[in-house]
Amino acid sequence: MLIFGEASCRVATEETNKEPLRALLWSNGFVEDGTEIASYTGCTKVDSAILLGHFLTEKAPHVHLVIHRDRDYLGQVAADNYERELTRARVTPFLTETNDIESYFLNAEYLHALNPNVTVEGVRELLAQATAETAAQSIEAVVNQRTAEAFRQRRDGGQQLNHGAIAVQAQADYAADPIALRRGKDVLGRLHALLQQELGVNPRIFHPSQHLRSDLSHIGKNAGSVTRTALMPWLHTRAVATQLHKE
Repeated sequence: MLIFGEASCRVATEETNKEPLRALLWSNGFVEDGTEIASYTGCTKVDSAILLGHFLTEKAPHVHLVIHRDRDYLGQVAADNYERELTRARVTPFLTETNDIESYFLNAEYLHALNPNVTVEGVRELLAQATAETAAQSIEAVVNQRTAEAFRQRRDGGQQLNHGAIAVQAQADYAADPIALRRGKDVLGRLHALLQQELGVNPRIFHPSQHLRSDLSHIGKNAGSVTRTALMPWLHTRAVATQLHKE
């Protein structure tokens, strides 16, 4: 159920763990007091996102809607179309720059700042180890995404699906650029364990930082994530309406 409070910006996500998203938003200009993060199943689908946007426009016109979606190896053409359709519906898309939101935290300088007992070089070595140890999971994710896309194209009259060619190409592409194709969720999970072994305690992972500044800051600046002051006209109108109702 959607509940509308005094926030001027609602960020909808399919993620159940909101810690990474919070850290990223607060690092990129979103105002905590004016922003609400809500899990909403299916919100990354275009039709669902547009429907949610229309619902908010009708029920809470003071709220600016941002939809977070992990890129998940989405091709550039598909990504551009997704962003264009949401923008046309006056919904702001936040499509991650790389494969998922966890990838933003695979940053040696950032993790060293939060965990100074491990040097930057030490974090880099552990990150490289985590990337290598999760290569199979990353390649599997690439294969699954490309296979699903090939099925969609086949239904639309495209070429016959070739599982072998997809698998071979995915492995070659990963070998050529593992940083671009690694799956952040898997890598960060393994890195967390390696850092814990190194430190002897749970490492700090999700915390607002200048190291997390990204293109998301442009959305934060324009998404209506403002302080309570900017909400006063709407709050006043709502208060008056409530008082009239009571009378």
